Amino acid sequence: MEASALKSMKKKRRNLLLILVTALMAVIAAGVLCACSTANDEDQIIDRGWVHEVVYDANGGSFDPSIPTQYNYVRVQENSLTVEPGYTPAGAGALDIISVPTRSGYDLLGWKQVLFDAEGNETGTAEEYWDFKTDRVTGDITLRAEWAQRGEVVINLSIGGELVPLETTYRVSFGASFLSMLYDPDAYGNSVVREDYVRSRVRTQTIGDQTYTLLSFYLDEEMTEPLTVENAVYPENGEAQFNLYARYLVGNFTVLSQDTLSSSTRLMSNSNWYLVSDVDFSNRNGEPAEWDALTSFTGTIYGNGHAITGVDFRTRVRARELTRVRSIFGVMSGTVEDLVFEEVSLTVWSGWFDDTSDPKPEITVAFLAGSFDGGVFRDVALEGCTIRTINAEREEEAQRGFYCILADDNWIDGAGSEESTVTGKAEYTGNTSDNMLGL
Repeated sequence: MEASALKSMKKKRRNLLLILVTALMAVIAAGVLCACSTANDEDQIIDRGWVHEVVYDANGGSFDPSIPTQYNYVRVQENSLTVEPGYTPAGAGALDIISVPTRSGYDLLGWKQVLFDAEGNETGTAEEYWDFKTDRVTGDITLRAEWAQRGEVVINLSIGGELVPLETTYRVSFGASFLSMLYDPDAYGNSVVREDYVRSRVRTQTIGDQTYTLLSFYLDEEMTEPLTVENAVYPENGEAQFNLYARYLVGNFTVLSQDTLSSSTRLMSNSNWYLVSDVDFSNRNGEPAEWDALTSFTGTIYGNGHAITGVDFRTRVRARELTRVRSIFGVMSGTVEDLVFEEVSLTVWSGWFDDTSDPKPEITVAFLAGSFDGGVFRDVALEGCTIRTINAEREEEAQRGFYCILADDNWIDGAGSEESTVTGKAEYTGNTSDNMLGL
C-alpha cells in the first residue's frame, strides 16, 4: 500500500475494532491493542506505549463480506508480537481481534510484510511469510494477504458421443494436487492411482435414470493420458476450469481387489462386480468362505482376466425338493466375463433326517448353471474346481439323503448359449458323510 493511501486510511480510521472489556486484559498482556474510536483516545494509547501500527491489507479480499473491508489495523508495543487474524483472546468468546479475510475463488496462503523505501514508496513484499509466533514489530508495518487462486475440476462422461459434466466438482488452488479428492490411498498409505481407489463421493453418479460407476480418470477426452500422481496438479497458470474425463461402467458396480475386500462381501443374485486383482475369499486360517449357491443370477461380473479363489458354494437338499438342479448360479440371466474360478467348490448336502414318506429327491448337479435365460459365460476358465456331495444316497431309509446325477458339462446339456465359452471342468470328488450337517 502506498504511503498516501496509508495516510488516508489513518485519517478516516475506518473499520476500527472495539474490544470487549472481558478480552481487553488478555490483549494488553500480549502487547497488542486495537485502535479506539477517536483520535484523542488513540493519542492516549500511543503515549502509554502502544507506539507501532500494524496495518492488515486483505489484498483483494475482505474482512467483512457483507461490507467490503480491505484494511484493518492494531497498535502494538515496541518489539512485541502482533495478532494473527482469527486469533481470539482467552475469555473473549467468539470475538476476533482481526478476522480472517475471505476472497471468492482463492485460498489464503499467509501474510507478507510490505516493503517501503526511505520516501515511503512501496518496493515489494518480503520473501518469507510473517511468523506470528516469532516475528516482532519494531516500527509501523503493513502485512498483506497472499492468495492462491482456486480453479474448478470438472469430471466429464462421454455418453452417446456427448460430453456430460458431473454435478460433483472440486475447487482446487492453482498449482495444488487434487489426487486425494479422487483417490484414496491403498492399505500401505501409498497414493496408487487404480480403479479400486476412487473415492466414494464420485464412485457412482446418476444421470437421468441411469447410474454410472466411475473407474479411472484421464486428462484427455480420447482417454490416452491417464491421471497419475505426477500430473494430478492444477496448472499454475491455468484457466478457471480444468477438465477430467472418466472411464466408467453403466450400472452400479462394486470394484473388487484383495486390498479393499470386505469380510461381508459375498456373491448375491444381483451382484455387479468389477475385478482389478485376483481375489481370495479364504479366511485367515486359509479355510474357504462358505456361501449359499444361487437359485438365479441377474448381475454382471467383469473379471478382467483375474481369478476368484477360496469359496465353497453350498446348497442343501431337502425332502419333497422342488428345485431339482443345483449349481453355483442357478438360472443364468446375467453375464460372467473374462474370469477364472480357481479352487472353487460346489457342495451339495443333505441333513440326517428327512421325511421318509416320499422317495429320495433326484438332484442333478451342474457346476456353473442349471439353465440359461438370456445369460452368458464368456471367456470363463475353471482351474482346480471341485464338486462334492455329503450324505447323499444313504443306506438307511430313515436317514436317507438324495440321488445325485452329475451333468456332463458345467451346466445342463442344451441349456448353454452360443456365446458361452468355458474351459476346464469341475472334478467330482465323491460322496462323504458328515454327522454334524443338518443338526
